[in-house]
Amino acid sequence: MKHFELIESYHRGTLTDDEARAFEQSLASDPELQTELENYKLARQVSGVLAYEDAKRRISGMNQSPLQVSHRQKPQRQLIRIAASLLVLVVSGFLISQFKYSDTAIASRHYRSIAMNMRSPQNDRGAELIDAGKYEEAVALLQQADADDPLSKSLLAEALTRQERYPDAIAVYKELVADPQYINRDGAEFALATLYLKTGDVKTATELIAKIASSEDHDYRFEARKLESQLKSFWRKLVI
Repeated sequence: MKHFELIESYHRGTLTDDEARAFEQSLASDPELQTELENYKLARQVSGVLAYEDAKRRISGMNQSPLQVSHRQKPQRQLIRIAASLLVLVVSGFLISQFKYSDTAIASRHYRSIAMNMRSPQNDRGAELIDAGKYEEAVALLQQADADDPLSKSLLAEALTRQERYPDAIAVYKELVADPQYINRDGAEFALATLYLKTGDVKTATELIAKIASSEDHDYRFEARKLESQLKSFWRKLVI
């Protein structure tokens, strides 16, 4: 979330009068800022629901019999699960939107940097279709490529991601990570972590990010450390 600090300060009332007026003027004309503010409000609301339900459950448990508590716990737990799921999706969106290194950027940067004599006409055409925004055509073309060609898989993963077919993209990136012949396995692994965040699988994402961040010879260790720091910072700010 690009404007998180500003929105947080506005919400807490810590901006000066001039800063608050400037923020409101920007808000009136900036659709991106409007969207970020709405997402921020949703995250706060969901966080509040979780805290409220937890407090209510504790207080109710003090005044009711075990049978009454057991009877009431099921709908409360269901509400908390729904709220938690919403919170995970919102937070994932925040983090991915504010992070510089996206999975598609990794794929693009890798393929376009490869020497011309290592490329194939089919892969070049696939890259052209992706650059033109014709993702469906790119996917159809690249799915017909040699199943053992990691470069085709890399482009396919990029096209699937741009189509927002995240589970399919994850499956392809997993194959790339497991392929010892793929020269950008580190990039595929980091892309996989960002996709787990996009799909709301924060647990798997944070575990993979921590693994990458702790590796001294991983090509994306610095990006992973930055993202890991943002994850910790965001959760801390959200609950304060």
